[in-house]
Amino acid sequence: MYITSKSPDVSEFRFTGSTFAKQVDSYYTWLRKNNHFKKEETVAIKSALAEKNNDRELGMVAYKEHLANDSVKSVLSKKWIDNNLNSPIGAFAIHSTVRSFISLEELDKILVSLSPLAKLDVN
Repeated sequence: MYITSKSPDVSEFRFTGSTFAKQVDSYYTWLRKNNHFKKEETVAIKSALAEKNNDRELGMVAYKEHLANDSVKSVLSKKWIDNNLNSPIGAFAIHSTVRSFISLEELDKILVSLSPLAKLDVN
């Protein structure tokens, strides 16, 4: 798997190489199309400024925006999983994002909906 970017902007990185890398790229492209990374970068800048200036009020604003962005990323990730039930990236998305914002019952429904191909060990 290779990771490339035409700029230092994290929203422009691409994954290439194996089939697995292409599936990773598909997931991140989905998030990118929905401007998720631009919003994350804005929050990261606010958070860094808050820390640098010891500004608790700005820090709380950044924290609340971070939680809101994560919630949106969870919804986007669930939609991506629903459209890619054969991809092991669904399990990654569940672990990294979705599981923090859903009930155990909803998590179980998602896991059951994944195809056996998505549950294969990709190592």
